[in-house]
Amino acid sequence: MGRITNKELSEELCYIKGKLDADERFTKEHRAWEVRELQKIEKHLVIQNGRIRSNEKSVSWLKGIAGVFTVAVSWIFKKVFF
Repeated sequence: MGRITNKELSEELCYIKGKLDADERFTKEHRAWEVRELQKIEKHLVIQNGRIRSNEKSVSWLKGIAGVFTVAVSWIFKKVFF
């Protein structure tokens, strides 16, 4: 085996440090991307949940109106035929 010179060792350490810095930069960028994507998903879920709530309110109103109509028709039917 040959001896490793200080210059070769220094170059190898610089290479390793550069790789670590690149990995760290990638990790930070990836984390920032993940946070942005999660914020987008949260925004879309809030909008979707608002739509669902308004639809549920509309359906409840329709059920109430149908119930009142059913009671009124049955009351009229009893008055007329019985």
